[in-house]
Amino acid sequence: MRRLAAGLFMVGFPGLEPPPATVALLQAGLAGIIYFARNVAGAGQLARLTAALQRDAAAEPLLLATDEEGGVVSRLPRGPARMPGAMALGAAAGPALVRRAALTTAAQLRAVGVSIDLAPVLDVGHVDGALGVRAFGDDATAVATMGAEWLRGLQDAGVMAVAKHFPGLGRSSVDSHLERPVLGPPGDALEPFRAAVAAGVACVMVGHAALPSVDPTGTPASRSRPVIEGLLRGEIGHAGLVMTDCLEMLGATGDVSVGEAAVAAVAAGTDLVLISHRPDLQTAAVDAVAAALSDGRIPVARAAEARARIAAASERFGLAARGHPDPDAAPFLLDRPSDRALAREIAERALTAVRAGSLPAGARPTVVDGGLGLAQALTERGVAVEVAEAAAVGPGSRPLVVGLGRIHDRGALAALAATGRPLYAWCVTPAGARDAAAAGARAVWVGYDATPAALAVAADALLGRVVGAGRLPVRAALP
Repeated sequence: MRRLAAGLFMVGFPGLEPPPATVALLQAGLAGIIYFARNVAGAGQLARLTAALQRDAAAEPLLLATDEEGGVVSRLPRGPARMPGAMALGAAAGPALVRRAALTTAAQLRAVGVSIDLAPVLDVGHVDGALGVRAFGDDATAVATMGAEWLRGLQDAGVMAVAKHFPGLGRSSVDSHLERPVLGPPGDALEPFRAAVAAGVACVMVGHAALPSVDPTGTPASRSRPVIEGLLRGEIGHAGLVMTDCLEMLGATGDVSVGEAAVAAVAAGTDLVLISHRPDLQTAAVDAVAAALSDGRIPVARAAEARARIAAASERFGLAARGHPDPDAAPFLLDRPSDRALAREIAERALTAVRAGSLPAGARPTVVDGGLGLAQALTERGVAVEVAEAAAVGPGSRPLVVGLGRIHDRGALAALAATGRPLYAWCVTPAGARDAAAAGARAVWVGYDATPAALAVAADALLGRVVGAGRLPVRAALP
């Protein structure tokens, strides 16, 4: 029973090599491994790690996954060829561009042996939503169109796509890492998932929000049979894999242990349980599911059904026939000149001028960017900058360039505006742009992420070399 149980789990591990507990699970029949940035030192190293894990695994083939959404959520080695994220693509407003980005992402993933991308994010967003720029936007039809294009591109290039986070977290301001969101009737939030299923998505990830309109018990979707079997499989018609989001999130547990959550998730209809971080919790959860199989709380037929779906997905994508990735070729395949050019093209088309404007010629600005990299991008273009912390900036006439990341301090922004200096703001999020405009910034740009391409375009915009062609993909109350 333990081998059958292990075959229902995907786990992560710390560091560049799997610890003994992870190796033991691999040898017990673990279904898959998820990579995080902590596992990656370079493209060649990651390709070698993939080959080593496949050799250690009893399961053939081992599923290897990562969250390569692009933009702010990227696990591949950082570099100029990293694709921008969903909201940048939403701002650029081009389905064909989405497909090109997905095809490129798939090629980069296959170069290091990754067979599953935990993307696209199909949550319908909101300017102040918890997912922020990870969502394509706040229009359900546009999210559905772009999400379907992304998953088709991935899957046409041989990488399984995972539509997430069913039934939709985008309009919630609650982070399921910290607590359980409670959603109202889903309405149009289901539209992108319907489109993904119609497009043949390989897998749907179920999140940890409660959906009382479907399951009045308040059970999180990841372990709710009415949500998984009733709504996702029954009403929407998804016949492929279903996986959980990470069960270490507090939205998933709270009232139960990780092991108990895993048992409930499998019993509710989940095929693949994700536990991303702690090997001790992973081992305990496998043991808990094995015990539940032995005593009948989970019918063996339910586990066999899940294993059959995993096997069918592997067969659909021909995973068993794939050889190991080439560690010598991987660095080039993750940094092709054509991919760099595509990343730049998307970043330029996404850049949104909430309030257009550029630095005066010859300006020597003070830059407060919290380490985003905007100061470096300006320096690379020959601009003499003074880098400062927000608290150290006082009154004066020297232009002030502020870079606002995913999370920003409105009080600090107001204090910078109060110095009286000419303020120029480049923002990762539309919410940041709203706040910068309210603070009286002369120019406000939105780049949607801090990839090398986005920062290069930001610097060029501040110097008047590019004009933002993007549009805000979420409604924001701009002053």
